[in-house]
Amino acid sequence: MNEIKLLSGNSHPVLAKLVANRLGIDIAKTMSLNYSNQETSVSIGESVRDEDVFILQSTSPGDINDGLMELLIMIHACRTASARRITAILPNYPCYPKPFVG
Repeated sequence: MNEIKLLSGNSHPVLAKLVANRLGIDIAKTMSLNYSNQETSVSIGESVRDEDVFILQSTSPGDINDGLMELLIMIHACRTASARRITAILPNYPCYPKPFVG
C-alpha cells in the first residue's frame, strides 16, 4: 500500500493531468457538486485510507472563495477517510498583496 494519490479540484483539471502524467500516476476519482444554494459537496471515489494524498487546487480561474472552500472540503473528506498525510498544492497564492512600487 502507501502509494501516492493525486486529487484535483474543479479549478484546473488540465494542470492536474499534466502533473499526473509527469509522475506516472492516475488522478483519483472525485466528484464535486455545486448546488444552487452555493453549497459544495465532494465525494472521493477511491480509498485513500493510509495513503499519502496530494490535492491540487488552483484559485485563479473563477471565485477565490469557491476554490478555497472546495479545497478545504476535499481536505476534510480525506481526513474523514483516514488518509495518512494530506498535502495541499496551490500553484498560485491567493490574496497575496502586491508590492508597492512608487
